[in-house]
Amino acid sequence: MLNEMKKVAVISSILVLLCLTLNGQWQQTSLNQGIINCLLASGSNVYAGKTDSFYSSGYLFKSNNNGETWSQLFSSLCYISSLTQSDTNIYMGTNGCGIYSSNDNGITWSSIPSAPLNVLSLAADGSNIYAGTDGDGLVFSLDMGSSWNPANVNMYTVLSLLINGINVYSGTHLVGLFLSDNNGATWNSIGLTDKDITCMAANETYLFAGTGDTIFRSDDLGVSWFPVLGFSDYYYQNSLAINGSNVFAGIEGNGFSVSQDFGMNWVSANEGLTTMNVLSIALTDSLVFIGTDNGVWKRPIDELLVGIDKRIVHDPLVTIFPNPVINSPEIRFNFRSKFETGELYLYDSFGRQIMHLRNISGNYLFIKNSHLSRGTLFYKFVQDNRIIGVGKIVIE
Repeated sequence: MLNEMKKVAVISSILVLLCLTLNGQWQQTSLNQGIINCLLASGSNVYAGKTDSFYSSGYLFKSNNNGETWSQLFSSLCYISSLTQSDTNIYMGTNGCGIYSSNDNGITWSSIPSAPLNVLSLAADGSNIYAGTDGDGLVFSLDMGSSWNPANVNMYTVLSLLINGINVYSGTHLVGLFLSDNNGATWNSIGLTDKDITCMAANETYLFAGTGDTIFRSDDLGVSWFPVLGFSDYYYQNSLAINGSNVFAGIEGNGFSVSQDFGMNWVSANEGLTTMNVLSIALTDSLVFIGTDNGVWKRPIDELLVGIDKRIVHDPLVTIFPNPVINSPEIRFNFRSKFETGELYLYDSFGRQIMHLRNISGNYLFIKNSHLSRGTLFYKFVQDNRIIGVGKIVIE
C-alpha cells in the first residue's frame, strides 16, 4: 500500500511538472515545418503563407481550430510575401506572381489583372489596396484592383505597409518612411530616411517602426522618433503587433520580445521555441501566433503576459545630468552598474543617428555638447546586444 502511494505521488509530481512546462511556453502547431513568411488572423481562421526555402514556391494554409489542424488552400510558383484583409476580401501578395483575392474565406482565389508582380507588402481598407513592390515602388488601387496608380514619389522597394485610420504608412528600403492621408494621392517623407522600415504597428496614440537593428516609437504620428528596443548586432525585426498596452516584436535571430508599457521596457519570451527566427505575428482574441523558419507556434496571450512585469527592472540604469541642458559645456551619463564595452547612440527628432560611441566602460560618461544642436535628442545605450537605457535630452 505504501509503495502504491509513493507511485501515485511520483506520477502526480511528474504530471504537475508537465503541466507547468506545457502551460508556460510556446507550443508548435501541426504546421510544424517550413518558413512562414506571413500570417493573418481573421475571425476564427488563421492563414499562413509557407515556403520551403526563400524565393521558392509558396503554399497557403488555413486553420479554423486554433492551429490544431491545417488545410492547404493554394500553391504558387512564387513565395507568398504578404496577407491582408478588407471586409470579407482577403488579399495575398507574391513575389513574382502578382496579387490574388478571395471572398469566401480562402476556398477559391482569383488573380487580380494588371496588379504588380513582385509584391513584398500589402494593406487594404474598403475598396483601396496598397501594394509595396520589390524595386518598382508603391502602387495603389481605389477600385479593388481594377486599376492601379503609382505613388507620386518613387519609393523603390517597399518592405512594409500599415493603415491606421485615415493614415497610410509606407516603409521602404533605405529611403525612409512615407505617409499619405488622402487615399494615396500624395505621399510625404516623415523620417527614418536612412533605414529599412521592415515592419510597423500603431494604435490611436503610438506608431512603431522596426528598422532592422532598432524599433522606434513616435508619439506624434511620425513627426519625431525615439528608439525603444535595439541591438548592436544586426538582428532583423520582421514583425510588430499591438494588443492594448502590449507590444509584441518578432526578431530574426533573437526570437520574440514583449513590452507591457507601449515599448518602454522589454523582455524576451522564447520559452519552448526551438528557433530564434520569428518572421511573422498574428493575434486572435486569446492567442498569439508566430511564424518562424520552423513552422507556426502559438501561445495564450494571458499566459504570455503573466509574470512579465516582475522581470522588468524599473530602476533606471542610466541617469543624466543636467537635463535639460542649459549653459553647460558637457552632459554626464551615470550608470547604475559599471559599463563594459557599451555603446551610445544619439538620434535627432527625425530618428537620424547623429552620434555613435563604442567601447564605453566605467560608471559614467561625459560628452561635449558644443556640437549638438538645440532641441530634443534621444539616446540609446547598448550592452551585450541589448538596450539598457533609452530616453531624451533637451538642449536649450
